[in-house]
Amino acid sequence: MQSPSRQTVPRPAIAASMLRHIGIAMGFVLAAVLSQPEAAAAEPGLPSTALHVVASTNEAIWNGVAVDDAGRIYVSTPRWTGAHGPSVARLDARGKAEAFPDARWNAEDATVPLGERFVNVNAMHRDANGGLWIVDTGVSGFGGTVVPGAAKLVRVDLATGRVTRVYALGADVARAHSYVDDIRVNGRHAYLTDAGDPAVIVLDIDSGRAVRVLQDHRSTRAAEDRDIVVEGQVVRGPDGKALRVHADPLEVSPDG
Repeated sequence: MQSPSRQTVPRPAIAASMLRHIGIAMGFVLAAVLSQPEAAAAEPGLPSTALHVVASTNEAIWNGVAVDDAGRIYVSTPRWTGAHGPSVARLDARGKAEAFPDARWNAEDATVPLGERFVNVNAMHRDANGGLWIVDTGVSGFGGTVVPGAAKLVRVDLATGRVTRVYALGADVARAHSYVDDIRVNGRHAYLTDAGDPAVIVLDIDSGRAVRVLQDHRSTRAAEDRDIVVEGQVVRGPDGKALRVHADPLEVSPDG
């Protein structure tokens, strides 16, 4: 199976083939999201099985996708993939990635404070109130450590394109070997996973206070006897050991 997205795969020691699969997954997400209206018009009541390309790139690996009420597409790219272009972008009518919310947030200029620019974006999630939540792991590179002051959660108002709040994830929340991975919002709380230092992070949206729960619990830690195998090869980290990815994606049930 080939990705409908022409994504360039970097060649670092870890997981070139894993990144290919990330590209495949995200390519199909982009294809499926916007294909439904046409199929629904053709055969009302029947789910669509047709896929078509709505956006593609050969400069980055998009690991997060969101669509607003106007049908505009937002994508994110972690810097450790060797990608070029903005960390977070909104695609224009031609599919070109434009820095979002602005160029300063996507700057690699060290003169911009860490709390005001993206260091390593790993996930995005749109809430029910027109907000786009952007997870910045603050990690220097895949397998690296959190840069002090870089890990954060950024909420952007999609209607205005402005940052409404930045939640700093301090050293007690995003630890040295954390890799804050995904986010979901329910009520006045946000839930994030830590794939590096296994735990779930619970954030009080109003106060900004965050706590770690299920630390090193078997529900958040990768099993030691289950290797990640891609195309017949065990995926290994920079140290040569079998890579362990702990709590990764998550979802909140309809009842919260």
